[in-house]
Amino acid sequence: MRVAPPVIINPSQRETLQQWARSRSLPARQVERAKVVLLAAEGKTDLEIAASLKISNQKAARWRKRFLQFDLTGLEKDAPRPGADPLSRPNSRGM
Repeated sequence: MRVAPPVIINPSQRETLQQWARSRSLPARQVERAKVVLLAAEGKTDLEIAASLKISNQKAARWRKRFLQFDLTGLEKDAPRPGADPLSRPNSRGM
């Protein structure tokens, strides 16, 4: 069984994540991601986080990993998707 890497956050990061987790104005995705990282910092496993937040364990693992790689900025936006940039595609209506 794979063991998830530990998440250690400083007081400033904890405060920011707690604000995000309580927010009613931020996107729901960002709120969920903050909750994942806070639970991970408490030493919870990905399975425990998934059960607690009613998400997949893959999603919990993804946000733990993204936080460890990119810090708080990794939680703010989705990673770029493969494929053509939607702005560079020709207009499908011929305009």
